[in-house]
Amino acid sequence: MTRFTWTMYIVLAVGLAAGTVVTITRWFRRRILADYARRFDLEVPEELESRLRRRAGAPFTATCLGGLVGLTAGAVISALVIPPPDYSRQVPPVDPSTAVMIVTALSGGVIFQVVTAVALALHRPTGRRVARSTTPRLSDYVSGVERSAGWIVVCAAVILLVSIAVAERSGALHNPVIEEESVFGSMGAFFAYVSIGGLIVGSLLSRVVLHGPQPAGSSTELAWDDALRAQTLRGLVGLPLTWGIYSLLQSFAEIMIGSTWHPRALAYLFVVMALAACAATVGYLYSTRRSVSDRYFRRRLWSTEKLAAR
Repeated sequence: MTRFTWTMYIVLAVGLAAGTVVTITRWFRRRILADYARRFDLEVPEELESRLRRRAGAPFTATCLGGLVGLTAGAVISALVIPPPDYSRQVPPVDPSTAVMIVTALSGGVIFQVVTAVALALHRPTGRRVARSTTPRLSDYVSGVERSAGWIVVCAAVILLVSIAVAERSGALHNPVIEEESVFGSMGAFFAYVSIGGLIVGSLLSRVVLHGPQPAGSSTELAWDDALRAQTLRGLVGLPLTWGIYSLLQSFAEIMIGSTWHPRALAYLFVVMALAACAATVGYLYSTRRSVSDRYFRRRLWSTEKLAAR
């Protein structure tokens, strides 16, 4: 690995370690719980505060810890397996160790966070319980905008990969970076594969969470369970969206780096990409703010909710 890569590893490792320590503290978890209470418009009963703090803050700790574990694993793999970049090539070299560590850190953080959130969502307390008369569905926790966004982005990433492969084969696109390896073996393709896996895994885990027990000792506790369950499900639905965006950005970067296109054409392409990304981001955030507020589950579940004692 290069000196820059080692420096990046140290900086990220220190940041993730500090994040792990901070997210364990009672101060941080109280702030997270207070923020959730404000966003969900729910009170925090004293008898539930400790358990709610743990359930609200544990995913943040898991994300930092998983990122640190993944980053360290990526550094070990890079040091033992991956050769240093060849600076004699005409194409601007990129140290593959950097990409490996970033991918392993992101993957570790996501895996730890998902496993922790799902495990906490399936936890079943003891004592007298109340339950709702009907079983909620995914549409009660996550709006159609969020559910469809992941599919749209993943399909766009796959279509872009196929388009690049067709352009390379027909001679319309000549790029040394892509020619060295097949389009479907590139980093952009890797992120696309991960996003497809995210669709499958997210769908399966969402069903597990939805079919899991949802006992509560009061309507307030049940409302909190709905709120935190909604956070977990929205995170699962957002997995393919995140990786699909990585795939799109990486594929566009591979097109532009080392491309033989005219500089003006590349500049136009970059401007179009930037405008499209900004428009998509603003549109998604606006739609989310309008139809997918943090209280979406309350409009779906608590307008006509009827509780039945067990």
